Amino acid sequence: MTTLDGSYKNVLRGVSQQVVQERQEGQLGAQDNMVSDPVTGLRRRIGIAYSASLPANAWLPGRLKSTYVELGSLGYNLVIDTSSGTLYALNAVADTLLFTLQNNYLKAAAAKSIRITTMAGSGWILNTEMMPVVASVPDKQNPTNRGFFSVRLGQFAKAYAVSVTSSVGSVTATYTTPVGTETDGPAARAVPEYIAADLVTKLTTLLPGWVFTREGSYVYMVAPDTATAVTVTSSTGVTYLMTSGQMQVTVVSDLPAKLPPNADNAVVAVGISDKALVYYRWVNSKGIWSEASNYLAISGITNVPIELVASSTDVLSLSATAFEGRLAGDDKNNIPHQWLTKGITGLASFQGRLVLLSGSYVSMSGSGNPRRFFRSTVTDIRDDDPIEVSSGATSAAAYQYAIPFNRDLVLISRGHQAVIATNQILTARTAMISVTSNQLIDTDAEPSIIGRNLMYATPLSDEYFGVGELQPSTSTASQYTPQNLTDHIPRYMAGGCTRIVGANAASSALFSSDTERTVLYVFDYVWEGDARPLLAWHRWVMPMDIMSVHYARDKYIVVSQVDSGNIIIGQLSTKTSAYTSDNTVQGYLDMFMQVNVVGGKFILPAHLRGTARLDSVRLAIPDGPEKYEPVGIDSINQTTWEVAVDQSYGDGALIVGWPYLSRMQPTPPMVKDKNGNIINTGKTTLLRYRVSTQNSGEFSASVMNRGQSILSDGIGTMLWSSTELGLGQARTAKYSVVTIPIRAIVQDTVVELSTQGTRELNILDIEYTLRNVQPRGRMF
Repeated sequence: MTTLDGSYKNVLRGVSQQVVQERQEGQLGAQDNMVSDPVTGLRRRIGIAYSASLPANAWLPGRLKSTYVELGSLGYNLVIDTSSGTLYALNAVADTLLFTLQNNYLKAAAAKSIRITTMAGSGWILNTEMMPVVASVPDKQNPTNRGFFSVRLGQFAKAYAVSVTSSVGSVTATYTTPVGTETDGPAARAVPEYIAADLVTKLTTLLPGWVFTREGSYVYMVAPDTATAVTVTSSTGVTYLMTSGQMQVTVVSDLPAKLPPNADNAVVAVGISDKALVYYRWVNSKGIWSEASNYLAISGITNVPIELVASSTDVLSLSATAFEGRLAGDDKNNIPHQWLTKGITGLASFQGRLVLLSGSYVSMSGSGNPRRFFRSTVTDIRDDDPIEVSSGATSAAAYQYAIPFNRDLVLISRGHQAVIATNQILTARTAMISVTSNQLIDTDAEPSIIGRNLMYATPLSDEYFGVGELQPSTSTASQYTPQNLTDHIPRYMAGGCTRIVGANAASSALFSSDTERTVLYVFDYVWEGDARPLLAWHRWVMPMDIMSVHYARDKYIVVSQVDSGNIIIGQLSTKTSAYTSDNTVQGYLDMFMQVNVVGGKFILPAHLRGTARLDSVRLAIPDGPEKYEPVGIDSINQTTWEVAVDQSYGDGALIVGWPYLSRMQPTPPMVKDKNGNIINTGKTTLLRYRVSTQNSGEFSASVMNRGQSILSDGIGTMLWSSTELGLGQARTAKYSVVTIPIRAIVQDTVVELSTQGTRELNILDIEYTLRNVQPRGRMF
């Protein structure tokens, strides 16, 4: 029989579902509502401070989307209710509801359909369920019943002819100039203006109902609506007379230098090939031809991402201004991007461009112009032109997210990951997609940059999800390697992942579930050079349903629903450590709020009035030597909501909120040989734990052996000899070592340390004593 003393190297490595023999040093059987802090040790998470409530509404699970944006001079926490299409904007500092904006574009069957990005000081919101709507409102004259001709050069004894053909017939007007020997002004009848006037007179007679307008030697004609396919030709020769044909000329120099005022917005195609036509519009006010698009081109696009704008006085508004239509060319040389006909599956911003995803296509707006998705000219390819790229290797991919990461734009679909590398300025000439991996990703949750890597959720089964990450290659630019982070907890995170939220300042991340609505799965990590010595997975279990969560500045913002159906918003600081400067503990109540007790009474805050939760409401002292000591409640009047406080307290400030259970289960210690191999050949008894704590109050210890409880007791950290023990002092010990008797077979025993009070539980280390009965020697 051998008695062995040992200790855990640390208890900071989170939960593992592996068999005890395979767990890494420091991994636990359970960890709820605690933080793996390498500075202070394993400690309780602080409570969530109540900040605001949203107006009463018929809130539905899976229909709220929250995020943080900075617009103008302020930061805003946004909450979007996709059931009503309402956006609530709260001041991120003062926690007050500033604006309530409604737009039907925000209505969606699920919150995951709403995507949000920021660009150039504005927020952009996409609803992937909305199909873009194309408008084709004519802003030019119909070229099918328009035409022109111009007399370029006059000459004696020259026949000038203009033929006009249309759907109603064909006519020809001719005029022959004098030979030049006559005495009655032959020169005047051979100038271009005279020739044009004579031809107009004859055409007016031949084509009644047509309108001919002349300015000098330039003539513009407008046919009745009944006449189509108007074609103007001439056998005279282009040196002397130029015609419009079917409102198409060969080169730009064939365009007339001038047209009458009623030709304003007349459009003419220039070119020979139907695939390379350039269109010009006559701008009469400037007397110039300006490049334009074809007649009946797309004039605007609606049902597209809407803009959240902050005015100079920080007033927010939603702008549903239509995107630009086609500015130049036609369907053959200025092709509509894929999302116009197939819909938009994702939204991002990158290098001053708004990015829209549609299946395997990536579409980027014009540089600095988020509403432009057509080229502004077809005569040249400009660096600021919109961009659309696709990869044939991933033609079956449906990209849902585009994330700027490590100077690249990483594209995420359910089965493919790709990258648009940017080692130079991104243009239509340089953009290309390269496939990097084929990892299966749950696209219901938007991947997020956590620390140095890009994390994503991956479906493990119909009941559980896991988490992986794309890690940048250390040797190859724009190459990312997928790796799984949750192989050791395959049945830990239930349902499907809905949100991934990182707090890089605190080296942690949160993951929410669509089935475990009161749970946030937590990932704590620490980087040291290229290694992560700390990787810890655990849970935060809330006393209310979580509708959404996001990170704002230095706080997690938790949007929750209570029994009454109201939506409440709370903040959980990631900067606050376990202790303040005077070494006192923080608050350990959720959705807590400070109240003032007058005459031994106060009014219960509205967000805590759910009748099913009244019995769990707790009070604690907010400051002073008894900071966060519990205070009793005598009664709660459910009509007036007046709370009577235990008479031992008197008047003053208190915090009130809901308690939560913090617990941890150490992995049972194993007897090992000198090579680190576990010895199971003998009977090993776990005699006791010695738990070192700091700044902690009373906590509970329970011991289960083969499913039977053999110990359930409160453990006090205060001793009669403790220097902290005194009247009017908090019942927390700055440092304490307590013994927990166990006396059970180690393999069959589960020990749990927990607290649901208002005080801290900060575990520094755990020592243990084992008794091993080894009936025979062991070969080493």
